[in-house]
Amino acid sequence: MFLAYEGSADWRLFYAVIYMTNSYMTQDQLEMEFQISKIPNNWKPLIVYGKGSRLKNK
Repeated sequence: MFLAYEGSADWRLFYAVIYMTNSYMTQDQLEMEFQISKIPNNWKPLIVYGKGSRLKNK
């Protein structure tokens, strides 16, 4: 997943945007998960919270 853009001057920084409808995890927890998982340092995780839910079938 990460090696496809490795070494290219065009692709240096990546953002992983995680959308949550509730605060299941903090930004600090997500960053720690990235460190534990040994995600390369050029990936920056961001959490976005927003209201929302699935539409129920009728």
